Amino acid sequence: MTTWKSKLFGDNRFNFYGWIGAGVLVMGVSIWCVVKAIQAGADRSPSCFLLGGIYFIVLGHFGIALQNYCARVAKNIEAEDAAKAIKKDDKPAA
Repeated sequence: MTTWKSKLFGDNRFNFYGWIGAGVLVMGVSIWCVVKAIQAGADRSPSCFLLGGIYFIVLGHFGIALQNYCARVAKNIEAEDAAKAIKKDDKPAA
């Protein structure tokens, strides 16, 4: 049984494509902020390389988490599509 919560927040195509778009947006904005900080002179700070390393680790973790989520949702969507195809093929001819 599907409720409004599982339809809105569950594994569906809207969330799949939405999180792909949100991930690209978040990564793009964060890279833009890093470029603006470097242009403002942040690369002359002694802690710049430490913060840069932390940034790349966090960005990598976000990318891996996003990839795992999208893989899980894609698997569930494909399973639902296969179940619908089997169900449609089982209908008797009228």
